[in-house]
Amino acid sequence: MAQQAPLSFRSLSAASPLRILWHLLLQAILAASVTAQTPQQQYVFGSVPVTPTTSQVAAYAKNGQTGALSAAPGSPFADNLQGGAMAIDGLGRFLFVVNPATSNISMFQINQSTGSLTQVPGSPFSTGPTENPNMAPTSPVCVAAEKSGQFLYVGYRFGNFVNQGAVNEYSINGTNLQLVPLPGQPTTDIASAPIGIVTDPKGLHLYVGLGLNPSTGVQDAGTNVYSIDPVTGALAYIGTAGNAISAGQSIAIDPQGRFFFDGWGTTLGTIDSALISPADGTALTGISSVTSGNLTSRGHACGWQRQISVRPGRLDSGGLLGQPDNRCSDGFPCTSWCSHL
Repeated sequence: MAQQAPLSFRSLSAASPLRILWHLLLQAILAASVTAQTPQQQYVFGSVPVTPTTSQVAAYAKNGQTGALSAAPGSPFADNLQGGAMAIDGLGRFLFVVNPATSNISMFQINQSTGSLTQVPGSPFSTGPTENPNMAPTSPVCVAAEKSGQFLYVGYRFGNFVNQGAVNEYSINGTNLQLVPLPGQPTTDIASAPIGIVTDPKGLHLYVGLGLNPSTGVQDAGTNVYSIDPVTGALAYIGTAGNAISAGQSIAIDPQGRFFFDGWGTTLGTIDSALISPADGTALTGISSVTSGNLTSRGHACGWQRQISVRPGRLDSGGLLGQPDNRCSDGFPCTSWCSHL
């Protein structure tokens, strides 16, 4: 069963390490010259493996009328690490890419006129031991930004203590181009590895889905809901969302922040929907379920952006390109994309 209550510093969970990921982010950022009639320019970014230890980030501009993509100047951009899940800050200034094998986060500055990327000085960033001097979270597998553009949250498969996962909290320093651990609360403990973390459209709450505990083999499930302090970015446990019973696979929120969705199960997959409380962000009422032996949901959600992945017979809220060593939880390949609202 899922452990719903927070642990010390509170808790989160994640999917298996992602070494080969095709994750498209549709980023809405304003064009250089903005008028009332000027539509928002959207960019698409994809993390693509080059070798087992290096990757590239492909960047494209999206035509607002046709949806057609054209390569951004200088694309693809070199990433000296393996790459993985991605997120864009709420102001559209930076692209963040987690690197599971090296347990750090690459940070790129986005040229808002062209979509081109420049890795910032000091990147990649990481957090060492915090509450446990002998152990630091490793293998980041999911990442979420929030609307204000101040904070970033990263879910780790292995946490501050044995048999736990973790969510590390960062402040985005846009002036000095740095990712800085929150001084008051740099980490939050969760019961097992996160299968996804996502923030609501208003940036008030963080949702952390729990899945398979890689240390114990327990098929955990359930989603913890945390409030986000608008000044410090610190997380405070509020309650839970959804109705997942075992083998958590993925979580998502609709773009208006009205409904919460979770996917769970192994042989028999289930997708639940629930109403999100406007009072505290929990989602425990109006629950309905869809079950199918061929339908499971897995993966990763990317902040207040929205994503969905599809392959025949499968709905997926995050996943991997069809590579033999990086597949969805049922062994089948899938792709994913994410749109920045």
